[in-house]
Amino acid sequence: MTPYLVSCDSWCCDIGLLCCREVQHAECDHRLESELEGLRTRTALEMDQLRTQTREMYERENRVLSECRDAAVNERDRAKTAEKELTEKYESLLKE
Repeated sequence: MTPYLVSCDSWCCDIGLLCCREVQHAECDHRLESELEGLRTRTALEMDQLRTQTREMYERENRVLSECRDAAVNERDRAKTAEKELTEKYESLLKE
């Protein structure tokens, strides 16, 4: 073989390797982009779920607190009514 042909063959081989590396690099970039997009999508979904769950938790907590407040107000009103009735009874007994 002549040195020119050997040189040409190795040059073609080098170009083939470069092309192969570029294809592998492009495939790797594409795979990474796909994985990143999947992570972004899952993260956005999880964030939405967390927002929804947090909102629902606060709504439940507010509802429970409101019910407890209403129950306490009702209990206070019953206690005041009972006190008033007992005071009236006591005063009527004192008058007798």
